Amino acid sequence: MSTPDYFNVQRNTRPSAAPLRPSLSDVLSVSSPRTPNFNRSLSSHYGSPGSFRIEEDLLVYSFGSRHLRVGIAGEDQPRCILSFGPEQSRRVGDYRRWTPEFDNTRRKGTGAWSSEWELWDDDLRETNLGLVGDKIERCIREALLKFLLLDPKSRKAVVVVPPCLPNPLLETVLKTLFMATHVPNVTIMTPPVPCAVSAGLRAALVIDIGWRETVVTAVFEYMEICQKRSMRACKMLSQEVARLLDTEITDARRKQGQALQGNEVVSFEEAEDIMTRICWCRPSSHTEAKGLNRDTELNISIPIPKATPPLVLEIPFSHLSNPAETTFLAADMPSKIPDIHDLPLPQLAYNALLTLPIDVRAVCMSRILITGGGAEIPGIKTRLVDDVMMLVSKRGWDPVKNYGSASAKRGKNLQERSANFHTALESPEPSNAQGERNDCTASVTQQPQPLVLASQTPQAPDRILDKLYGGPKAEPPPVKGVVRGVETLGAWAGASLIASLKIKGLVEIERDDFLKHPAKTLAAAGLL
Repeated sequence: MSTPDYFNVQRNTRPSAAPLRPSLSDVLSVSSPRTPNFNRSLSSHYGSPGSFRIEEDLLVYSFGSRHLRVGIAGEDQPRCILSFGPEQSRRVGDYRRWTPEFDNTRRKGTGAWSSEWELWDDDLRETNLGLVGDKIERCIREALLKFLLLDPKSRKAVVVVPPCLPNPLLETVLKTLFMATHVPNVTIMTPPVPCAVSAGLRAALVIDIGWRETVVTAVFEYMEICQKRSMRACKMLSQEVARLLDTEITDARRKQGQALQGNEVVSFEEAEDIMTRICWCRPSSHTEAKGLNRDTELNISIPIPKATPPLVLEIPFSHLSNPAETTFLAADMPSKIPDIHDLPLPQLAYNALLTLPIDVRAVCMSRILITGGGAEIPGIKTRLVDDVMMLVSKRGWDPVKNYGSASAKRGKNLQERSANFHTALESPEPSNAQGERNDCTASVTQQPQPLVLASQTPQAPDRILDKLYGGPKAEPPPVKGVVRGVETLGAWAGASLIASLKIKGLVEIERDDFLKHPAKTLAAAGLL
């Protein structure tokens, strides 16, 4: 019996799943054109990117009274801006939006002015929090499914909410975000600090002209140290535009000899359209504007197709600046305003600067940021900065407006102090009676130097900091003590920049903790 040869046994091996590389003759012999199957791997550094980098991206949500901005951290602008309106409340099967007469029909809201175009109301007595949550959830799902096209479950989120948002609304926003997207962690921010970051500043005076109110916030070293508020915002501006259009329509009907109809009141949609298109703010009276007087005499044709019958208004261009003057600058109000929440915006910014310490005020007044929806009105930024500068030059930094019977005594003291100061500055240099000597006794017998203001004294060199930073810095000194405006990219861009740096936020809410104890979690984060 022969011993089997185990080295020559032919084993049955399975064929390889990878196809063999075809030769050039095989490829050329194929009658129909097709891509040859080469034996190569698709996983390489030059193939499609994996999901490792995408999983690290953070989502940035910026909530406002009328808009929601959603995007990915690290980008300069949001992926989508979704507006709230009556279209979200349209029932299934309601196709009135596509009827021919829809655009030329004036529709009146069922609630107050602009209530159907707002996400929430600060007055929570008549606010349906469940409806607010449903609107937020619908917008979030639309943003994720139509614009971002990603799964947000494994990503953290950064939420920018208005300052002093009522606690029930903040709880509704967080609950809806956690339930709709299942994000594990949420970082909460307010617009002033991101606005300063997007402008490249550590300290600034942020004037946020929003929809319901204008908030003036002083930011120093990325901290909010002072905040003032006023009801003069875009909502009041839209009402002033509606009053202007109603007056012009009434005058046009009388000139044409037509009777006024019952539905001649301008709707919110018409007023907002005119406000965003052609409203503007004229420069201050002490600022020269070349060619402005000639342009303001022109008439602007504004069609009103939803009136009955339709008409075209001829309004002087100068009249279109009256709503901004009345709303933001209180041109029609007396000098004494009793309500501190109804102050004009220049006065509001001046009061905010007046409450700051001297060193913080010198920095913030040179970095005025004007942001928000109302900042898009042409001319409003320049006008606010000029009016603040005029208030500073007129009133100074004395918080007392009227000294009463002590005015004469105070004026006399100021004159004496000013005369003594100028006398000290104009006094000649003291002479050395002993002559020039190189020993140390000359410096001892020398007379004191004239008085110099502390603000004019140069900064003393710091040897320790020079050693740490490699010698004295050649950077120019920062701008201080002058009123100056600075451009900003907005709150969303600043929040996107902060989130992309992977900086741990001061207010972070965990999903599991919040769903178990919402009030306790918000209180622990300092939000209650």
